[in-house]
Parts: sequence; structure tokens; C-alpha cells
Amino acid sequence: MANESDATRHQISTVMAQVFALVQACPQGRVTTYSWIGKALGYPRGARMIGWIMHEASDSTPAQRVINSKGELSGSRAFGQIGRMRQLLEADGVTFLPMDAWTSNAMAGTPPAT
Repeated sequence: MANESDATRHQISTVMAQVFALVQACPQGRVTTYSWIGKALGYPRGARMIGWIMHEASDSTPAQRVINSKGELSGSRAFGQIGRMRQLLEADGVTFLPMDAWTSNAMAGTPPAT
């Protein structure tokens, strides 16, 4: 039983490291989605899992660059106050249209085919 727990912990640690590496690779001024990250890592329905993993991101991880697939800043509350995520994205160079929609030229890319 202990070996299974160790294997599971190792798998979780590996996926977390991969998630954080992809977020780190998202260029300043660009955004990506929870869904894109999930698909890129082989979890095509893993957007929610990626969101939970992002709760563990260090301060050096540019977590503000991860938005939901509708283009909404759904992680905003995780930044301590409403509006903080938008402020961080604007500081990164992401421009917004009225009604808090970001401009589509800020999307970092498309996921690889799975």
C-alpha cells in the first residue's frame, strides 16, 4: 500500500511540475487556459484539475496568465482581491476590451493534438 501512495505522490508531483513549467513558458503579454494546459499534458478534460493545481503555485509562477476557456478571469479571487488578476495582466501588457474581455491577440497558442 505504501508503494502505491509513493507512486501516486510522484505522479502528482510530476504533473504539478509540468503545469508550472507550461505556465512559466507562457510569454509576458499572453494568456493560456486551464483547458489548453490540460490538453497539452494529455488530460483533455483536465481543466478543473489544472485549476486545483494552480492553487499550489508559488509566487514566482505567473498564475495570472491562466484564464478559463470562455476568456474570463475566473482565478481572480485567488489573488487576494477582485480585480488583482486583471491588474497583473495589464502590467504584463495584456489589453482588455470593454466588459473585461481580453483581446484575442493575447492567446499564447493552441494545444497539441492528442
